[in-house]
Amino acid sequence: MLIVSGTVKIDLNERVVLIDAAEQMMQASRTEPGCLAYDITASLLDASCFHIYELWQDQNALEQHFKMPHMAAFQDAIAGKVAGMDIQTYEAFALPTA
Repeated sequence: MLIVSGTVKIDLNERVVLIDAAEQMMQASRTEPGCLAYDITASLLDASCFHIYELWQDQNALEQHFKMPHMAAFQDAIAGKVAGMDIQTYEAFALPTA
């Protein structure tokens, strides 16, 4: 299982446009095979900061996600509107039960 987690800093003048793009991205991504969770949320303390949390079944599912048409549309929508990004990918393993 893969966890994608991080923050995105945006241009506040573009916040409404970016929220709309994020909503569309979440809805489409959640229907993809191998997507177990997909959330983009706004920080309560910093209006220019959004948090990203994704959970993918495996690396192949994540790689296919990057090839989706809605990913290309999202990239186009956010181009030039993001001030910074810090996103990490982690591999997680289920612990055996006793």
